[in-house]
Amino acid sequence: MKRLTILLITVFSLFIFAQSALCVTGNVSGYLGFRALDKDEWEPVETQLQFGAISDITPDNWPVSIAVDLLVSVGVEEDEYVDGSRTGTAGFADVAGSVVELDVGVRKIFNTGSGFTPYVGGGLAFASAEYEIDYFFAATQDDDDSGVGVWIGAGFYLPLTNHFHLGFDARVSTVEVTLFNRDVDAGGVQLGFLVGYHW
Repeated sequence: MKRLTILLITVFSLFIFAQSALCVTGNVSGYLGFRALDKDEWEPVETQLQFGAISDITPDNWPVSIAVDLLVSVGVEEDEYVDGSRTGTAGFADVAGSVVELDVGVRKIFNTGSGFTPYVGGGLAFASAEYEIDYFFAATQDDDDSGVGVWIGAGFYLPLTNHFHLGFDARVSTVEVTLFNRDVDAGGVQLGFLVGYHW
């Protein structure tokens, strides 16, 4: 999962450089929010803190923007009783879950003329997920997997100056992965606040 994270960050960084050098308009925003996963599949780390970056570029005369968003979520719960349904080992443990998601696709940005700028978008989601159970009196067990799915979302930019904005992003994604021989969804509902730059 670490190698995939480094690869995704590298791809995203190259995209940011390309959009600032080659395109007419664009937005890049820092993101902070949370990811809500299926409780039956991810308990007790079904709600995860999420951070990352959301980016879009609009080539000259294009009706839509190209969207590339990188989102990382992490959930940790300590002193939890684990019933053994995942690993066959029951007992108290520290549990951690994480998802790294790269969303690529298109985003339609509506220039209302009032400053408030809503958008909608969607595309492919590439995700890597990990689940770890650190037992108090047994060996740590973990598993990870990657998959491809889809995402859709909406949000808005609210300008503070000519180049800086606040915003909000809401999306739903679905990416099937296999953890401990169980098919689970690593997507979920994602909500977050944005602080960004426009050019």
